[in-house]
Amino acid sequence: MKKPDKPKLIFSEQARSQKPKLIAGMEHKSQPKQLTKPEAKVRNHTAESGYGADPGVEHLKECADEVSGFVLTFNAELINRLSVIDKNIVEYGKLLNDSQPGSTGKILVRWWKTGARGRAGGTTPVFMVLYRNRSGLLSGKLLDKKNITKKAKSVSTFAINHAPTVEILATLANLFEMRAKIFNDLGKFKRVLSAMKSKESNLSYIAARSSSLAKQITENLQCAGRF
Repeated sequence: MKKPDKPKLIFSEQARSQKPKLIAGMEHKSQPKQLTKPEAKVRNHTAESGYGADPGVEHLKECADEVSGFVLTFNAELINRLSVIDKNIVEYGKLLNDSQPGSTGKILVRWWKTGARGRAGGTTPVFMVLYRNRSGLLSGKLLDKKNITKKAKSVSTFAINHAPTVEILATLANLFEMRAKIFNDLGKFKRVLSAMKSKESNLSYIAARSSSLAKQITENLQCAGRF
């Protein structure tokens, strides 16, 4: 019986172990080793290396565009939200005025300038209640919005529209809260920016320190024979 042929290996162990034969007249002559000064290794920090990768100018531009887009969108949405809230406050303020008689105890919405003294014609909506001063004339004073619905009068001519008045007051109190929250969040944003500004000196130190650290790292590597 004929023995089966051995499988032909492209890269056999025997082929790996055999040294190439030298052609006659081309014997290998050992060359004296030349001592050369090792070249300094250049470390290329690229995005592919993953070490100290520099994202490049395009990355900074994309970040700037992202922040700018966020600010513009946030600004537009904020203005639109405030506009809708204020329009509703004006509308419900008119309803509140029409639902009550013009006498003592009537609750109104007024736009006020907040501060130590405060004055009319400002930008903050507040509740005011009518009362008779010493001269017997109707005047207004600020009214706390807490439990505002319970402060609506329900006697005499106030009783006719007491239920709608309570609903109007509840809606206005909700709108006031929504408006206050927006400005509260804006205040937080301003405080964050202020805190960041106060730490600019730290950023300047960090930026300057990087060159000193780079110099120290290079010197340490040279002393250790890494370069």
